[in-house]
Amino acid sequence: MGKDTGLGKKLAQAAALAALVLGAGIIGAAWAAVDDDSYEGNIFSLYGYNGALASPRTTLAESRRLGQPAFVVLYVNDSRDCKRQAYEVTQLQSRFGQQINFIAFNVDIFPQDQPELQKYYKDELPRLLLFDEKGELVHEATGFTPARQLEAPFRALVGRLPERKPVPPLLFESAPR
Repeated sequence: MGKDTGLGKKLAQAAALAALVLGAGIIGAAWAAVDDDSYEGNIFSLYGYNGALASPRTTLAESRRLGQPAFVVLYVNDSRDCKRQAYEVTQLQSRFGQQINFIAFNVDIFPQDQPELQKYYKDELPRLLLFDEKGELVHEATGFTPARQLEAPFRALVGRLPERKPVPPLLFESAPR
């Protein structure tokens, strides 16, 4: 038998150490916490369970042009208050999303094509801005605000809007034979 150099033992130790380091890295990367200021990804996807708000479908200017009210959220992804607000915004959208356009903007990558929103940015986030159908600011809040505190201005705004009629279903005529 040959002399044992300990190479096999050293390789096994190195493999175990690599597995431990890689495993900790994978687990650490998957850990997301709502109670800290670290960046884990888009807050609406992670904490609001709402990927639809990750990229806005409309703008404040378009809402104004169409005569539709809008709720604008200015946020950053690495803020504990903004993370907590994401869930509250999703709750409001589930109740009022048929009558009010929900628009969320990450101020770290502020859209240059929407300068009208930049004037509402302050140093504190999140900023919550409720606009009526004419584009007038009717309610604003700064910092984490529970959905129940925002319901009254939402209800007041929705209560004075004309009723939106649902789009009638398409009726297909049979094709000529």
